[in-house]
Amino acid sequence: MKTKIFSFVVLGLSLILIGCETIVLEKPAEPLKKELFSGYVQKGPFINGSSVIISELDTLLDQTGRSYSTTVSNNSGSFEQKKIELVSKYVQLKADGYYFNEVSGESSTGQLTLYALADVSVVNSANINVLTHLEKSRVEYLVQENKITFAAAKKQAQTEVLQIFNLTLPSDSTSESLNLSGNGEDNAILLAVSCILQGQLSTADMSELMANIIADIKTDGKLDDASLGSAMINNAKFISLPSVREHLVAKYTELGLNNVKIPDFESKVQEFISKTIYTQTKMITYPDRGDSGINILSDSITSIHPRDFYSSTTVYYSMTANLPQGTSLRVVLKGSKWYYRAIPVPVNWTVGIYDESSKVQEFSVNKNNTPNDIAMLFDAGTVTIEYYENGAITPTRVKQLNVSDPAPIVNFITYPLTGKAGENILNDSLQITRSGKVYSIKAEVPQGKSLRIVLKGGTWVLTDFVPLNWTIGTYNTASKSQEFTVTDSNKPTDMSITFTSSGTYTVEYYENGAIVPTRIRQFIRS
Repeated sequence: MKTKIFSFVVLGLSLILIGCETIVLEKPAEPLKKELFSGYVQKGPFINGSSVIISELDTLLDQTGRSYSTTVSNNSGSFEQKKIELVSKYVQLKADGYYFNEVSGESSTGQLTLYALADVSVVNSANINVLTHLEKSRVEYLVQENKITFAAAKKQAQTEVLQIFNLTLPSDSTSESLNLSGNGEDNAILLAVSCILQGQLSTADMSELMANIIADIKTDGKLDDASLGSAMINNAKFISLPSVREHLVAKYTELGLNNVKIPDFESKVQEFISKTIYTQTKMITYPDRGDSGINILSDSITSIHPRDFYSSTTVYYSMTANLPQGTSLRVVLKGSKWYYRAIPVPVNWTVGIYDESSKVQEFSVNKNNTPNDIAMLFDAGTVTIEYYENGAITPTRVKQLNVSDPAPIVNFITYPLTGKAGENILNDSLQITRSGKVYSIKAEVPQGKSLRIVLKGGTWVLTDFVPLNWTIGTYNTASKSQEFTVTDSNKPTDMSITFTSSGTYTVEYYENGAIVPTRIRQFIRS
């Protein structure tokens, strides 16, 4: 009987102990409290009154339902929120509003939405900008689908986005810490990317461009749609970098921020232009003829007749160019004397005053994407033509125009600067080619002339479109060479090519039946 009583007591104590173990609770996590959380919203700076929503996210970056709303408090784009309390350390920041367009120097015509993701456990601020916006969906995909940490996903997505622009940030730099009004190389990268995305686009078109980039890179981190890359190189080529700097300096001065030093974003834009694999598809072109006659701006026109060459009639020359949307052109003539027809008035040109002492005159196209023409006459002599494209402050190209009696006939093979696919590898100006970029092979062969080209030194692929008026030989794997022959003279030629191996390439030109090269040039594939 005693034994039974003892067993019962032991059993009861055991149950009590087991029961105690099952009701032990973990201590709740300490809430993350911020007395003040702040940041900047910048494309250019968002304007006063733009909305900012700070939303808490869980570890899978889903919203928890906790959020705080505030507004941009001035035209520098700054915002702040007092007394934030969070359970999670991850937040999404969303900004909606108008912004200062650093390219045009004016406020945007439409509203823009930008996002950022941030770990705020050890910081009290985070900025919202185009880099945070481009990387957001990629970060979410890496965390939710690839199951990697937020920190690793953020670093990977940031690197992948910057690779699109051939730019890199230091490993300890984060996109949400960058500031357009801050000095230094990191902030220069943000401003450069902002300019490249904006170009001459409207707010709606730029927003669409960013949305398409975001969708393209979401799953693999690579920009596969070449047309999006072309849109960005087009933008970069159409930006007046000095004007961007002037606009921002003026804006920050207006805001009373006289000590702001605009970083060296110009070098970052130029780095993108020089290294990009994307092909420029919009460029100013100069047709051989305009409404008034032969076009003096055409690369193929180097000699013309003076005005007194024709005794019985007046023969005018044209000055005209095809300017795509977003481009601009200023032309400076120097060195001789010329005349333009005032009635009817020049079409879409503004004509500066002729300087008698320096023999210089400026001409500017008023509106891009609109026909332009001006009728010109010239006295005998040599005219220097300087082209200032897209706001450039130094000439983007220069040529000499010989005005003689009689003008020599162009009867030699020429190699235009560009072809249908892009830069022409036969033109002497091309010194470096890039991996994945498409180039043209183009020559203008007059009647009775002939041309054979031998390309040597690496590997390449003929791409994009059927070769025009070229006969193509077989690639020789031993000598790494291939022949290309113009099929018919006095007919257009063009074909596209992409170089698939790095090194030095040699082009041998066999003009007019020559059995040894009449000229040789080299370029590098980096």
